[in-house]
Amino acid sequence: MPVLFYAIEEANKTTKTVLKINEKRFSVGSK
Repeated sequence: MPVLFYAIEEANKTTKTVLKINEKRFSVGSK
């Protein structure tokens, strides 16, 4: 089970990072 929890945590980190990158890209594209 701890392995599954670790995988979920890593997936959440990756998702947040991708969202941040997309946000930056969108902000730059808008200006």
